[in-house]
Amino acid sequence: MRGWSPVLVQRTDLRVRGIELLSLHVNRHRLAEVRPHTHDHAQIILYLTGGGCQQVGPRRLTVEAGALFDLPPGCRHGFSSDARTRPLCLVANYRRPARIGGRLRRRRLEQEELNHLHGLLSRLPPKGRLSLDELGLVLQVLDPLLSHRSRGAAIPTRPETLASRLEGLVAAALPASLALPEAARRLGYERDYLTRRLRREGGRGFKEIRDGVRLAAAQRALHDGLPVARAAEDAGFQDPAYFSRWFRRLTGCCPSTFARPPLPARR
Repeated sequence: MRGWSPVLVQRTDLRVRGIELLSLHVNRHRLAEVRPHTHDHAQIILYLTGGGCQQVGPRRLTVEAGALFDLPPGCRHGFSSDARTRPLCLVANYRRPARIGGRLRRRRLEQEELNHLHGLLSRLPPKGRLSLDELGLVLQVLDPLLSHRSRGAAIPTRPETLASRLEGLVAAALPASLALPEAARRLGYERDYLTRRLRREGGRGFKEIRDGVRLAAAQRALHDGLPVARAAEDAGFQDPAYFSRWFRRLTGCCPSTFARPPLPARR
């Protein structure tokens, strides 16, 4: 049985920086331990939230949010944790030319980079075919993951827009709900000025942007087959009934209807 629950699963056919990307996942660990295993392809694991003990070969390494491992094919790895909070990991499965070699690479992403990634991931659909714009987002997600391969390569740490920076903060705070005063403080603006600038740049205010990120988190939970109460929790709501009303106002349907598979068309 798998030791994780997929939050986002995208299979791709992208070639970037000399590698072939097979799939991109956001996984939340379901079990306290994932037994050591191997893959016949290379794999990048980035801890978005949480932490624990990452086993890589004979070594056991303490990890926390921001830890990144680039594992060569056949590298034995596993995970264990005693924490109550289950880690959330970004996983990229890929094939690479033999000339790259089989060396394990390890580095750490700063919090600003993680916030940027949270914002990008919140804009990707949980499943389904990617549009050209969404493929562009995937490339932006991959950039910091693969930057260690190029010596002297600059790591982009700033999102392109103020809205995307805010999306990253909101996503990183989940399941807590980020309030406007705290968001303004972290972004370095007065709250009224932040609201005006968001409207001026993209036509959306703070509440609309926050609702978009929370809705994406809820939809991923529902796509994954989780109960409505859990989807509410993932989106930062303590009251499932209030969450259901909020969800219906934004989508036009209740959470249980959204999660239900469509009926086959009549012939």
